[in-house]
Amino acid sequence: MRDPYKQEKRYVETLMTRLGITVTVYDDPRRIFGRETGADVMVLTEAGKRIGVQLTTLDTGTRRGQSRGCETRMVRDARDRGLESPGMFVQNSQNLLMTRLKDVFGEKVKISLRHDFKEFNASWLLVVSGIPEEGAVGSTFLVTTWLTSSVLDSLTLTDLERSNYDRAFLCPIHGLEEAFYSWEKGGGWQKTEFPSSRNPKYTCADELRGVDWIIPILSDGCLGISEILDRVDKAADEEAKKVISERRALQC
Repeated sequence: MRDPYKQEKRYVETLMTRLGITVTVYDDPRRIFGRETGADVMVLTEAGKRIGVQLTTLDTGTRRGQSRGCETRMVRDARDRGLESPGMFVQNSQNLLMTRLKDVFGEKVKISLRHDFKEFNASWLLVVSGIPEEGAVGSTFLVTTWLTSSVLDSLTLTDLERSNYDRAFLCPIHGLEEAFYSWEKGGGWQKTEFPSSRNPKYTCADELRGVDWIIPILSDGCLGISEILDRVDKAADEEAKKVISERRALQC
């Protein structure tokens, strides 16, 4: 059985790396204190600061867990048929994503009000997206190119200011650009972008260029894996014919 703490710890490690904070110890606060503290991961920094981090994931469906559940079923369907698991999943409209962002932060703010976080020097909220796990890659994916700090301010500031969190973060593990968002009590959201580790001028968006033909296929929602593969196969054939035709025209 998967250990939730180990999974959560990996995401907190990603955040600390992006923040440039040196950590001496990661631990499970439930193990340390023997009770619920409101934090999922405890961090002891090199500076001696003890931080309690509450963590959750962003699901892009109309209801929490719906989109991810649908993607998981697609993965199971592929596995049962001896096929490769699908690497992409349909994301809903921008307005729906804004609603989900508002909801996920609002839900966690309510939880924070049940705790005083007295066990820690600081309490943080971490929301992760773009999770690199089978059955979660697409349903947790967040396109950050349109998501500005002011949009996040309008969606979450009222809730966050009344929360018991000192800081909050929205951290895509994988996305179209290398970026994350941070908030500190009394201030607004800040977006931080940094060069891709693969190439300073290269982003994930480069990998998606030239495959616009696949988008309409994926826009029908939660299709069975076999139907998706059939449609992709047919569309790929048509795209190949177009390329061949264009090359022949250039040779004339």
